[in-house]
Amino acid sequence: IKITGWIGRFFNLQVDNSVYNEAFNHIRELEPERALLYMIMVVLICLTMLIVWIFPYIFGGILFAVSVSKRVKILEKQRIDKEEEVTRQRNLLLSDVAHDIKTPITTIAGFSQALSEGRGEPEKEQEYLDAIKAKSMQTVDMVTLLFEYVKLDSEGYKLQKSTEDICEIFRNSVANLYTDFEEKDMELDIDIPDEAVTIRADKKELKRAITNLITNTYKHNPSGINVLVKLHQYANNVSELIIADSGNPIPKDMNIFEPFVTENEARSIGGGTGLGLAITKRIIDEHKAKICIREDIPQYTKAFVVTFYDA
Repeated sequence: IKITGWIGRFFNLQVDNSVYNEAFNHIRELEPERALLYMIMVVLICLTMLIVWIFPYIFGGILFAVSVSKRVKILEKQRIDKEEEVTRQRNLLLSDVAHDIKTPITTIAGFSQALSEGRGEPEKEQEYLDAIKAKSMQTVDMVTLLFEYVKLDSEGYKLQKSTEDICEIFRNSVANLYTDFEEKDMELDIDIPDEAVTIRADKKELKRAITNLITNTYKHNPSGINVLVKLHQYANNVSELIIADSGNPIPKDMNIFEPFVTENEARSIGGGTGLGLAITKRIIDEHKAKICIREDIPQYTKAFVVTFYDA
């Protein structure tokens, strides 16, 4: 009876104590067997009340535990899949770099051995030396690109941002490569504002990205094409950098911003490892900007468009 009273008070049931006293006196007058039966019934009622009260919490706890367990399994699978993908990409990168470096090194080794053993014709020695030099520089360029790509992908790497004039960076990048356009008889249309357009950027890395895009234009297109380099600033602090050309179109199903798309595709578009545009994409992403390829600019077959949102 006392337990029943405690439970009643726990559930905020307002019952006069005289009720419990009367019930207690009534039980005392009963036979022991009936009193025991009453006690068992009260205990069962109390247990039933407790179970009804705590059941939602037990059920909720079970559901929560099952949900957490499923979520942990999903996260663990995602972690494993991500690690496997990183490993696959790393192995692919090393394999393709080894393939690209093997060709110039083989040439260097062959010509060097011929010169060392005196098997080359004297009048061709300078030709061999020029080939060795060219292939050596090609190898250095590949290793440099690989280093830059790995550096941008390394944990803890951060851009050194400051307030920079993107017009000046763009203008200097074009000026440094102007003679290359002249050598290929390309018509260069430059539309860059004279007034400053400032953004928060890492000047060195952003210039590298812009230079890669411009270099891609004159290296991987035929001579005599038209090239547009333009920077437009919108009223909502958005600036758009455009590098367009009338040269070869890019296949629709090719993502040229990925390193080593396929061996043939990388060679046909990039003429090398294909790391240049991959590095450019990383740098642009680190600046919280966006890069895309458009084909809707009149008189041009394609255009690299970089959009900055904090100009």
